[in-house]
Amino acid sequence: MRKAMSARIRNCLSIFSLMIFSAFWLTPPLNGQETPSVYINVGLNYYEIGQYEKAVEKFQKALELDPGYPHLHGLLGSALLQSGKIDQAIEAYERQIVLAPTVAKCHYNLGLAYLCKGLLKEAVGRFERAVELNGRLVEAYRALGLAHMEQGNPSETISALKKAIFLDPSFWEDYYYLGLAFYRQKNFMEAIQSYQRALGLNPEEADIHVALGETYFELGKADLASRRYRNALRIKPRDIQLRFKLAEILASQNRYDESIEEYKAILEIDPKNAAVLNNLGVIYFKRKSHEEALQYFLRAVEIDPNIDYIHNNLGQVYAEMGWHEKATDEFEKAIAASESKPSSP
Repeated sequence: MRKAMSARIRNCLSIFSLMIFSAFWLTPPLNGQETPSVYINVGLNYYEIGQYEKAVEKFQKALELDPGYPHLHGLLGSALLQSGKIDQAIEAYERQIVLAPTVAKCHYNLGLAYLCKGLLKEAVGRFERAVELNGRLVEAYRALGLAHMEQGNPSETISALKKAIFLDPSFWEDYYYLGLAFYRQKNFMEAIQSYQRALGLNPEEADIHVALGETYFELGKADLASRRYRNALRIKPRDIQLRFKLAEILASQNRYDESIEEYKAILEIDPKNAAVLNNLGVIYFKRKSHEEALQYFLRAVEIDPNIDYIHNNLGQVYAEMGWHEKATDEFEKAIAASESKPSSP
């Protein structure tokens, strides 16, 4: 049974395209002997329809017949990577580079395999070599930018992505990741401009609206932030995390009725969400609606009795209602829950 690819591999291969040398081979057989062309052609066809393990088999057979052809190793590497066999893919790409050391696309593919495996330093090195060999290889600049971002180097990320955008200004993800890099530098105005350009290319991408919302919130523009989260929810109406964040932003503006509405919408999807029940209790507590606050805190603590702040909140509402023994009991439970938490490494 084929194993599911890791999230890292899916993420890499969803953002970037492997560069396969996909021209079909038309070499006729010589003196009745087998040639690799038929295996290559069948392998390419399997690759195109997503049957990567069968493609691997055919490319391996072709290599048995012609182990000295560099791009056959690249085809095998791409099929292996798509199959989730990263280590074997790296070996195939390395063999290809030994045979074709000056082909930029070979270094790009190896860099992508390293990126999928999380070998960031090695990935950066290969992407840099690719753009040295071909300064117009936009995919390599794009991948170099993401590798630098994964390393936590926003300045290098910005430099690489600006080069990618210069070569191809039509790729919305470049502007999106450029915005993330500016955000990490706390250059919020540049981040907003980059996100807006991304949005102009893909207005139905929820992640861009969310990124804009986060940036506006950092700037203290909660109203603009809430609008962006509403746009994201229009695209992903059942996304609990988005709705939770919107409810928090609305509550921070004292827009309690709207916040309550969003939290209750989450409970329709996830009725046992203790964090939502707690936050509803907090809102009602702030509005001096102690009976309603009490009911939400009780429901929350019943669902998860090990969260310290829920016990603390429940203790506060008991104290406000004059039930001091119950309040003390809940405060003690809050202390016990806090002390039982595993210490940070």
